[in-house]
Amino acid sequence: MNIRRIFSAFVAASATAAVLGSLVVAGATAQAARSEKMHLHIVGGSMEPTIHIGDIITVDPKQVAEVGDIITFEVDDHTVTHRVTKRWKSTDPHGVVHTMFKTKGDANATEDAWTLTDGQIYGTVVSTPGIVIAAEPFANHPLLIAMLLMPLLASILITEFLTMRNEVRQLRHHKESECPERESNPQEVAFRGV
Repeated sequence: MNIRRIFSAFVAASATAAVLGSLVVAGATAQAARSEKMHLHIVGGSMEPTIHIGDIITVDPKQVAEVGDIITFEVDDHTVTHRVTKRWKSTDPHGVVHTMFKTKGDANATEDAWTLTDGQIYGTVVSTPGIVIAAEPFANHPLLIAMLLMPLLASILITEFLTMRNEVRQLRHHKESECPERESNPQEVAFRGV
């Protein structure tokens, strides 16, 4: 197998990966735009081994959380994802009934100190669509798509350069062959006007 074939295969593979990556990101973006679900990155280890640091979770605001479900909520200006350990109804001083929650991280030994109201809950964690998981490396690292396209762009530039070089050579050769004096007089000795 010669180097040109290997290079062509490499260029085709990298360009295909870049195009597929772009399509996956576009598909995931379109899906997210049509849905109220949120996709979040986990940055802490309190839900290990169920959810790992760096995992992407999907939070559905329409799904009602029950005991045992994992929910994402806001507490002390932080977004937290923990498991519901208790759920009950409570009436506030204005007569409004709220759903209350106690939570705990799977990796934590004790229940969380806070008590949550339904107004703090973003939603229940549901399974993350495969397209979102596939799009994550490309969405978080847009330079990856650019790097995958670099061999394609380089091959286009090299091909154009070689084409232009060959055309210039052909023009030079064509001009040399048009002059009959050069063919019969290779030393280019002038004899016109003699």
